[in-house]
Amino acid sequence: MLENKDLKLFFDKLKTTKDSIRNISFFSILLLTGISPEEATKIKWSDLDFNNKSIKILRDEVIELPISHALANQLKTYYIVQKEKKVNSIYMFNATSSENEAISIDTFKSVYKNNSKNLKILGGLKAFQVTFIVESLKNNMSLHKIAMFTGHKRIDSLTIYKDLV
Repeated sequence: MLENKDLKLFFDKLKTTKDSIRNISFFSILLLTGISPEEATKIKWSDLDFNNKSIKILRDEVIELPISHALANQLKTYYIVQKEKKVNSIYMFNATSSENEAISIDTFKSVYKNNSKNLKILGGLKAFQVTFIVESLKNNMSLHKIAMFTGHKRIDSLTIYKDLV
């Protein structure tokens, strides 16, 4: 579970990174949708619907998740920056070696590690999903809906997070 003050410090540090808009976009997706880091690295630009503010995630089937206005705006800004840089990848987060290859999760593990030093941020990339779950429970989101976002197949596996609320 990430505390608001630590999240703010983490995102402030991300603003100073080489690929700041990419990094902020990636970690915003994790925090605001609850999807796994692996799912986030595989998002294609065609999976985003800016008009309907939704994102498609491929699991056993394609799941369409709503996204907030703020996240839609963040991703739209990132999209514009990518186009200005003449990056024409099908993936939102493309590998540097190939525009049409998804980025390695290790890239974001490294970004996380380098920017969470000296902060009370533990749990690796999984901490963003835990934070999403706990905040969603605080806002009375149903376990069924949380499971839809996070990909948990068993709703009862989410009950352990109720103790963190």
